Amino acid sequence: MEKDKKLEIFRAFGNKLAQKAHWFLQNSFKIKKTEIGRRELEDFISQKTGLPKTSIAMYDRRYYLTDWAVWQKLIEYDWTSEKQYKADIFDCDNFSSSFCSRMAEIYELNTAGRFSCELRNPITNKHIGDHRAVIIPTQETDGLHLFVLESQNDKWTEVKKGQPIVIGNWKYVPGWIELN
Repeated sequence: MEKDKKLEIFRAFGNKLAQKAHWFLQNSFKIKKTEIGRRELEDFISQKTGLPKTSIAMYDRRYYLTDWAVWQKLIEYDWTSEKQYKADIFDCDNFSSSFCSRMAEIYELNTAGRFSCELRNPITNKHIGDHRAVIIPTQETDGLHLFVLESQNDKWTEVKKGQPIVIGNWKYVPGWIELN
């Protein structure tokens, strides 16, 4: 019985620590957000990635953007990339989903989306595998921009219309995007 009581205390304490950690993070960033409608954002993402709108799933009516400088700070203080990769248990899709969910949960930014893609060698164009990363639209002083984040190692690149999306030794060929 003593061990059960101790474990219950650990669970309760861990839960409170997690809640307070979120509070500290929420209150340590003063995030200026810009609201954008679903259709406008969907059009922008489609134009930048070349994906048809039928390959972009958006579940909210309104989305909240911030600038890339703020995102870089959020990424710096997020610990998703510190998780250990475990095939089929915590792999690329889990890294991506975890990061996106944390950004919505903690900072109320619903614009980190899951980016399903094919990986290819950027030199030979040879298929490497299927993958999931994070796609992040931002509001900069000169308009909307789009970034891909590799949530397993925090590397990123800006998406430029008509140019390949490359991070390190991987070329990301867009397949499906989901924002919620």
